[in-house]
Amino acid sequence: MRQPRPTFLPAAIAAALFSCGNPAHAQDSADSLFDLSLEELLSVEVTGASRKAQKLSETPAAAFVITAEDIRRSGALNIPEALRMVPGMHVGQIDGNNYAVGARGDNDRFARKMLLMVDGRTMYTPAFSGVYWDLQEIPMADIERIEVVRGPGSALWGVNAVNGVINVVTRHADDSQGGLAVATSGNKVNLDAALRWGGTLNDKAAYRVHLQHKDRDGNRDFMGDSTFDKAEHLRIGGRVDWHPSEYDSLTFTADLYDIDSGASFSVLTFEPPYQRTRVDDYTRSDGFSVMGRWSHLHGKLGETTGHAYIDVMDREDPIFGENKDTVEFEIQHRSLAFEGHDLIFGSTLRYHDSEFNGSEAQKLTRESNYDNLIVSLFVQDEIALMDQLTLSLGARLERNDTSDSDWEFMPSARLLWSIDPGSSAWFAVTRAVRSPSLAEQYSQISLVLDERNPNFIPGLPLPTFATWQGTGRMRSEDLLAFEAGYRSQLTSNFNLDVALYYHDYQNTRWITFDDISCGPGPTALPACLASPETGYLVFETEVSNAADSDGLGAEVAINWQALEWWQLMAAYTYMDYEIAPDGQQTRSSIWDADQLFSLQSRMDIGEKAELDLWLRYADSVHYHRVDSYWELNLRLAWQISPDLEFSLVGNNLLDNAHSEYGSLQDEIVKTEIERSYRAEVRFQF
Repeated sequence: MRQPRPTFLPAAIAAALFSCGNPAHAQDSADSLFDLSLEELLSVEVTGASRKAQKLSETPAAAFVITAEDIRRSGALNIPEALRMVPGMHVGQIDGNNYAVGARGDNDRFARKMLLMVDGRTMYTPAFSGVYWDLQEIPMADIERIEVVRGPGSALWGVNAVNGVINVVTRHADDSQGGLAVATSGNKVNLDAALRWGGTLNDKAAYRVHLQHKDRDGNRDFMGDSTFDKAEHLRIGGRVDWHPSEYDSLTFTADLYDIDSGASFSVLTFEPPYQRTRVDDYTRSDGFSVMGRWSHLHGKLGETTGHAYIDVMDREDPIFGENKDTVEFEIQHRSLAFEGHDLIFGSTLRYHDSEFNGSEAQKLTRESNYDNLIVSLFVQDEIALMDQLTLSLGARLERNDTSDSDWEFMPSARLLWSIDPGSSAWFAVTRAVRSPSLAEQYSQISLVLDERNPNFIPGLPLPTFATWQGTGRMRSEDLLAFEAGYRSQLTSNFNLDVALYYHDYQNTRWITFDDISCGPGPTALPACLASPETGYLVFETEVSNAADSDGLGAEVAINWQALEWWQLMAAYTYMDYEIAPDGQQTRSSIWDADQLFSLQSRMDIGEKAELDLWLRYADSVHYHRVDSYWELNLRLAWQISPDLEFSLVGNNLLDNAHSEYGSLQDEIVKTEIERSYRAEVRFQF
């Protein structure tokens, strides 16, 4: 059993960040992304698409940027809520703490094809190749922008960056000087409070520290009974940016958290009456991270950057818990020494040490301790073919302990056509790889069979379970993606962004039938049916690469400055994801919403008031028995003084409550997301 970790290290980190010099009083000056014109918005630099700062208008990918102003005016309290405005992104809230966040199909609470990074730090667990979203509630006021690149990014970022990459970029310490306090309270949020302070250590170094506390109530189930999806969060952290010379810069970040995420769990019992039992309990998580990043400019010839971080997480969950230590080292060099070429190459080394604690319904079939080493090399060359054409060729070679292959090869080719100063078109062909997770390889998951298939085999004489068994023989899933896009400032007040794609997946994960057995005794069929010791039947299945799938879709974003005081932003998504199990008919995905729509209206009423409306539509999700729905959010803000803002926010105003998504194994009681309202005060000092 893992020994308790010493507490002196995170305490020392916090003490070091809070022992600061005299702060310089200043306004919250990260407004570099505030109040941008539409032309300036296309000039915002993003890094998630090409591992370098690049204008959005020059990015040969389906990229979208959520600015700090977008976050503030949307009223989003966390990252998943902000991602709802991105075309191609499907965000379904499962309960107060859990979300399904995916792009271009195959969504799930543990979506396996999306990569999330925070300041370059990968928020990834090899347990299920996904993200614990309840742990990602960093202070929204500290975020400078969220870069979202839909489509494969494996050539630059590695396996599991298959359907998209989300890169959260927090504010530079120079841009968060002085103090900021944000407090929110309402009918579902008891208190959401964040306090930030920034100052300088000397004329070359700046810092900021933050403290965040959240206390949130739960929702309700379909019977109208309260659910236990409440939460209590405590997070402390900070950042230091230091420029020791004209050519060097150093960044240090640290984060320490203690989070209790409640849920009403639906726990299987393998004793009479062999059914699910509701258990109200917390998932208790605590951990810390420390990261250092270094950058050195080589004059006009290029730049070398590197980072290292350690991330420690302990997570106690009634269904499936995980303790994980992660260490990563990365070095990257960008060379401009060859005319017409912008060359980037580097290497990444990441190590996970994980320990899992399962339950009777979800457990591992091997030992609970796993080591996972990921080693990769990457290269990309951006070649100027002529004045209007740029070709980007890249590839990544990666070895992952969970993969069936010694080395995975992930190439990419992208062509950018700069039609005129305000318009561009791009085309891409990419191969991406998703390595199997440890859960797919070695876990056993049990379900009540008739929950999803009440007419599967009518008249069974005993309660019947289905088990999903990992065999350790899972291979990597492969994706060959074809993409095209057009991005244009059609007029001085109207922007259009369109992306089209076709994804061809091979070796897709699927469940295949293996055997039928009796429980709890080992007596063989059919004799066990007459045994008084037999309490239930088990349909045994294996998780294997027993299907192929494909997806096609269109993603449209429109930004229209209708009047000087009125801005409209719309996003539309159509996606058709189909899966073809071996020997069976092709079937449409039942996990995804086929169509999504978002329309935001932002009005400046005079010089001191803002009225923001956000209308959303999501199509039905058949597997989770979720109907299509429309919802409306409203925000009314008043700038009382240059340093003080008061706002009222209402969410889900079109009905009392609605369901958005569910959990794949039904381990969480299905929840309805209720109408909510809150008041927020934002004060700079």
